[in-house]
Amino acid sequence: MKVVTYITPQYEEEVKRLVKSCEDNNQKLIIDRVKCEGSWEKNTGQKAAVVFRHLCLNEPFIITDADSEIVKPIDESVFAGCDIAVRYKGGKEMLSSTMFFRPTKAVFALVANWAWRIPQEYHVFEQLHLQNAIKSLDFKVGVMPDRYCAIFDEKPHIEDPVIRHHQASRRLRHTIGKS
Repeated sequence: MKVVTYITPQYEEEVKRLVKSCEDNNQKLIIDRVKCEGSWEKNTGQKAAVVFRHLCLNEPFIITDADSEIVKPIDESVFAGCDIAVRYKGGKEMLSSTMFFRPTKAVFALVANWAWRIPQEYHVFEQLHLQNAIKSLDFKVGVMPDRYCAIFDEKPHIEDPVIRHHQASRRLRHTIGKS
């Protein structure tokens, strides 16, 4: 399965772990390099456009943050029968750090709605815009297994992760746009 990420210049070093881990696990990786928009919020807001571009290539994919690593090969059967999958932390908070997308007419409509919402309120996390788009379209979403969206220091610890996130945004988000 194709793995997609996108980076601004500030994340060039962060993506190296993902590159190596995809090579080690024989996963195809596509890196979209995008312009820094001057703030972390605006940079993360580019995720919907990246997803839309990859939907147009007409093959299913996982998008993951540039600071993540593929710990073991992705099992495509996990996503059989769903058009989109996301993780809900604690059953409520949608996380967009790793998501699965299958190019269907309904998914194109969902992503277009998500992309439309982001510039209306950049101060709102893009994942909340996606969650609201899903609610407004009464869209059924598959549940991304926790193992595919594990956070390195999460409590309780997620056993046997497939994709682990290293939370570079904790270090970098407040430095973007400052010279």
